[in-house]
Amino acid sequence: DQLGHGAARLNDLSPLGILGRGYAVCYEHDRRTVVRSAAALASGDRVHILLHSGSAGCVVESVEVEGT
Repeated sequence: DQLGHGAARLNDLSPLGILGRGYAVCYEHDRRTVVRSAAALASGDRVHILLHSGSAGCVVESVEVEGT
């Protein structure tokens, strides 16, 4: 029982498990640097989005920074 609980918890925390719940990871166009803030982006920037079942190259159309 304890082993099953631990395995489920690891799946909950794994990057693939998180992507499977509908989240995505946005990288700079180099596909190595994670974008951590909308303030780091500008209109026209190229980014790469990693999804659960694939990825997409995108161009930023607009940026909205919370609190501004």
